Amino acid sequence: MYGWAGRILYVDLTKGRIREKETPKGLREAFIGGRGINAKLLWDLTRPGVDPLSPENVLIFGAGTLTGTPVPMTGRLTVTTKSPQTNLYLKSVSGGHFAGELKFAGYDHVVVYGRAEKPLYLWIEDDHAELRSADHLWGMDVKETNRTIKSDHKDREIKTVCIGPAGENLVKYASVMNTVYNVSARGGVGAVMGSKRLKAIAVKGSGTVEVKNPERLMEVSMKIVERLSAFSPDWCTTDLVDFINRARLLPSLNFRSGFLEDGHKIGYRHLKEAGYVKGKWGCFSCIVGCHLHSVIKEGPYTRHTVGPEYETAFALGSNTGVTDPEALIRANELCALYGLDTISTGSAISWAMECYERGVISKSDTGGLELKFGNAEAMLEAIRMIAFRRGWLGNLLAEGVKRASERLGRGSWKWAMCNSKGMEHAGLDLRTW
Repeated sequence: MYGWAGRILYVDLTKGRIREKETPKGLREAFIGGRGINAKLLWDLTRPGVDPLSPENVLIFGAGTLTGTPVPMTGRLTVTTKSPQTNLYLKSVSGGHFAGELKFAGYDHVVVYGRAEKPLYLWIEDDHAELRSADHLWGMDVKETNRTIKSDHKDREIKTVCIGPAGENLVKYASVMNTVYNVSARGGVGAVMGSKRLKAIAVKGSGTVEVKNPERLMEVSMKIVERLSAFSPDWCTTDLVDFINRARLLPSLNFRSGFLEDGHKIGYRHLKEAGYVKGKWGCFSCIVGCHLHSVIKEGPYTRHTVGPEYETAFALGSNTGVTDPEALIRANELCALYGLDTISTGSAISWAMECYERGVISKSDTGGLELKFGNAEAMLEAIRMIAFRRGWLGNLLAEGVKRASERLGRGSWKWAMCNSKGMEHAGLDLRTW
């Protein structure tokens, strides 16, 4: 069974049962890899009209066919479910190292359904899988969860996917975090995981992925590496900020403009020249290494962390009018710790900022926050309020821009920047085209 581990793990949280089945040949040949097989499984296992946050919805984790092989750029994990944000099919993809480890443990996919009575996490070690209590993990942020699981198993090489407080609190755009800083961000996969009271999946594998012709595959892989190496190694997604801003495509101030003065301050070149970027690292089998190792040496945001990526720089930077690099780095860190999609989080906050500046909401609604564009401290506090559904504002914004504007009314739909299906826009102002 070349390329596949050959098994699918089915986890019934309601009954506390785990079973495994062979990955059917017909399924492999018709739908190939993680994304396709995940979609087929969702179609087969989900009835029409199911509530995304009900026990009947399924949550599927899938690795690609080439994941676990030497082929570069193939370490992706696809998480598939029915979205609580759009009420439609959803696939949310991340990098990291979990997908490769899942294949090494002998599984192509993990299908989760039902709802546990109490918080649980799934522990997979090669051929063994079991559900364990997550009472001691519930309430922890993502970094604490990872640290505790690795400590409990006395193994720092364990790979995890987990949710933070946002997933526990069913924020409609909560993310599933792949270890700490890789993220299946969009559509509320973390809320589905939280609704099932599944805090994490932890995996340790010692196997390999069999391929038909290892020598030929390595030869082809090295040619890919050579071609990729021809590109500049000093690149990351945040490098796009300057170019897109100059092209008047950078969404700013809740999409009211495609250009922001001082927008370059949240771009990669400035972050590097100002000394915030200390290195880069990559995901499983990736030679590009676009993740930034960022350091703030002093002040209220002092820390070692990762990021930001371009979409975060737009959503929590230019779209909220914040061009302070340190505040942006801190905002990215908070979203990672709480398990929040940075695009939807930033879009919700920028929508609220426009509501505030138009006089539709006031300080009495925001809990005293001066929620104006460019106010970095207000932006950071709004992230905390969303993750914990704190106060009227946090609970409103946790529903996403579309639902929030419908609940608030007062014409706020006019500046609610989301697509027709209810998900917030990604970071490109298409009106400029």
